[in-house]
Amino acid sequence: MGLFDAITNMFSSKKTLQDLSMDDLMQERIRLRQTEKQLMDKIDGIEKEKKVLFADGTKESSERKRLILARQIKEKDVQAQNYDKSLNVISKQQRTINGLLQLKENEKLLKQSGLSSMISRMDLAELQGWVEKSSVDGEFKMEKLSEILGVVEGTDTLPGANRSEDEDILAIMDQMQRANEMQNDASSVEGIFREMSKDLKSKDRE
Repeated sequence: MGLFDAITNMFSSKKTLQDLSMDDLMQERIRLRQTEKQLMDKIDGIEKEKKVLFADGTKESSERKRLILARQIKEKDVQAQNYDKSLNVISKQQRTINGLLQLKENEKLLKQSGLSSMISRMDLAELQGWVEKSSVDGEFKMEKLSEILGVVEGTDTLPGANRSEDEDILAIMDQMQRANEMQNDASSVEGIFREMSKDLKSKDRE
């Protein structure tokens, strides 16, 4: 069973917080961190590959070959975007796991505040929503949990879903041509590559 399957099964079950041990939660946190590092390493590798492809494109006089290389850069960038989305999911799950760990560590305080009986009646899927809603700047706040009641609902929008890829590819080709004219200035070529990467990322957020 994969990591995301394990997490999905955990929060889709009818288990409550009492059914999970500290060790269970700690193990999930370790697995999440390991997967996060693996994805970040993959993204770093993709960025290096994009840089090599861009450098090759700056040396090409053939527009057809530059087009092929620009398409390859765009394909690599889409692959990195998919990893970014996975990292967002992992970050969300890490916040949830950290929140559940904090609840487990403060069971005595919860009993004193009267929240314990309420939380004990929730399954993990519902409790996950409470933890997410009770997070401020990515950090779970127990005091906020006591103020909030309700089920969190949200929708995820995939960035850049309606943008034409051809527009991106043509822009990459134009930047290759600019860099080609500055091949004697390595710092300028590097600057244009960084500009290209920044443009792609900014458009992905639109």
